Amino acid sequence: MFRFIMACLILTMGIFSLPNASLAEGEEEAAALKAIETLFEAMNRHDAELASTVLMEDGLLRSTREKDGEIIIQTTSHESLIAAIGSGGGVWVERYWDPIVFVSSGIAMIWVNYDFHVDGKLSHCGIDLFSMVKQESHWKISSIMDTREVDGCEDSPLGPLAAD
Repeated sequence: MFRFIMACLILTMGIFSLPNASLAEGEEEAAALKAIETLFEAMNRHDAELASTVLMEDGLLRSTREKDGEIIIQTTSHESLIAAIGSGGGVWVERYWDPIVFVSSGIAMIWVNYDFHVDGKLSHCGIDLFSMVKQESHWKISSIMDTREVDGCEDSPLGPLAAD
């Protein structure tokens, strides 16, 4: 058991001590983040067609929130999410910061802090976790998990939401 733990520790240290990989990896990270930004733009414009360009058809959104001390999980298909984006009311603005991006061999995982505003007012905040795959040279979101905190949202480092 000791050897196993030491091997895991050495492997972990080796992974995290690697220098930033090539410029190509940085470009892949930027391209994966661009898919998320496209989704947020689609949400803001209520553009279902644009959302469908970055969401895989068979993907899922799983949202968690706490209610009465229990964790509630809501599951939504990407198909339903796209429909909601297209038919949504009001002005939606989702912003993210401090992305942590992992990319390897056509898959990516991105963890971000976010806040979500409806009609200029903070609705909730939390963490978004995106799992992505590269298809036909484009990054697609295969699944989204998020936390939805309605109380205790700290001020965003992006500052207050800009008025349009």
